[in-house]
Amino acid sequence: MGLLDDHKSLSPRVKALVGLGLAFTLAIPMAQAYAADRTAVVLMGFYLPTAFPFLYTLPLLVLWFWALPQSYNLIDGMDGLATGLAMIVLLSLQMGMRTGHGVFLLGVLLATFALNWPRARHFLGDSGAYFLGGLLGLLALKTKALIYPSHALWIFAYPILDTALVVATRVANRKPLGMGDRNHFHHHWGRLLGTHSAWAVPILWLQGCALATRPLHFRGSEYIAWTALVLVLGQGLFFFFLARKRR
Repeated sequence: MGLLDDHKSLSPRVKALVGLGLAFTLAIPMAQAYAADRTAVVLMGFYLPTAFPFLYTLPLLVLWFWALPQSYNLIDGMDGLATGLAMIVLLSLQMGMRTGHGVFLLGVLLATFALNWPRARHFLGDSGAYFLGGLLGLLALKTKALIYPSHALWIFAYPILDTALVVATRVANRKPLGMGDRNHFHHHWGRLLGTHSAWAVPILWLQGCALATRPLHFRGSEYIAWTALVLVLGQGLFFFFLARKRR
């Protein structure tokens, strides 16, 4: 789908429908496996009921597999941003979840990153961004993220919050959700920094890294993550009202 989108510019509706079909394909067997295992799920400190788990795991998994590739495609708007955040996500998964899944991907990301930042000679494109978001989502659920989904939410907080900002801005401005705009975090930071817009990417890496420290459980990680979340939410509200005023 991403490859076709790179060459043919598919409509947002087509991409959404194809992504939804793929999400169901991935979510159904995983939800069935979880229902058979009946492992307790902890979400934000609360244990979800073990009775009829298929009824709530299926819609949650469909949403996860549908939204995450879309979100990663949306944040791929500045050289090195999506690739750098993907490395942060992968390292947090390896260190926080104590798993060997996905170690092979780090070398691929490093090679791509070297060609994409600071001087871009190679690009992910839609095909790379969709694939990267989907693969990272799969790797997260292959670890303990299915048992502790709040960990996955912290690790992927940046693309989730960026997408939430864009959706809220388009709804408030009464624009179609499928219509592109320049209201992502990286666009706002680029405008704020002006001639120094190249610093926007390291600033956003730092934010993504601070949010992803929550599952690592080192001393102060919880404080760092919650402080970063408050700051990112505050920045998102500022950018939201800025976009409303500019409209």
